[in-house]
Amino acid sequence: MKTFNLKSWMFWALSIIVTVATFLPCSCSKDDKPNPVIPSCQNNDSFGCATGITVGDTITEKIESVGDKDYFSFATSQAGLIQMEVNPVPADIRMAVYVYDAQQTQIAWSIAPSNGQGVFLASLPLLRAAGTYYVKLGDYGDDASSADDYKLLVRLDTSDANEINNAFSTATSIALDQSVQGKIGPAGDVDYFKFTTSQAGLIQVQVDPVPSDIRMAVYVYDSTQTQIGYLIASSNGQGVNLNVDLTSIGTYYVRLSDYGDNSSSTDYYALTVSQ
Repeated sequence: MKTFNLKSWMFWALSIIVTVATFLPCSCSKDDKPNPVIPSCQNNDSFGCATGITVGDTITEKIESVGDKDYFSFATSQAGLIQMEVNPVPADIRMAVYVYDAQQTQIAWSIAPSNGQGVFLASLPLLRAAGTYYVKLGDYGDDASSADDYKLLVRLDTSDANEINNAFSTATSIALDQSVQGKIGPAGDVDYFKFTTSQAGLIQVQVDPVPSDIRMAVYVYDSTQTQIGYLIASSNGQGVNLNVDLTSIGTYYVRLSDYGDNSSSTDYYALTVSQ
């Protein structure tokens, strides 16, 4: 009489299951794109499964199904002006681009005006600090998809050594009688500088040269951030010389921008504060 061998029976049953599973059709969608950095992620459709990208590299992807969202993350080790470009874009896709900080708070966005049009995000002030950022891309309205690729490029411009200085709290310290350079970019950019005087009296704030695209606006503030003087150039590219009488010693601020905040330049201006 044969005895029942439980171990042999379990091995036989497991073999049948594995064999059948091997020939079953896969239920994975065509949007299942394994993330090489996070093996547990089947695609990059969330912050947790965002595909890591390197600043300066071009990434190729697809909006493969209706409602598909692609998440990417990148990190910068230094402050600078970040630019994002999505181009080309498939003819069926109206591209929507959203940018988030390390806390996944939305800080910038841009939506193409029409299908197939590229998207360019200029270097917004919110994107100037070093750290980790996220980008989400998808079709605006979530009602289209395409088998064609789009391309994403993230750039970092560190040519302006005085950034980030777009607020009183991040003002760049400068010494009297020494020239410093800066750039107004993108449109809406403001640059703050601060200096300290050991005596009261007249100071001269000179901005020259000024890029040909910029109508320079100069504002001076005291230590309480109260405006005490200003001068706006009469035309683009014109230098500015502003004299302000300081009534006491202490710290003062200078704010520079394009008048109207509607222009920018890749060229430098030069600022000198003299007493």
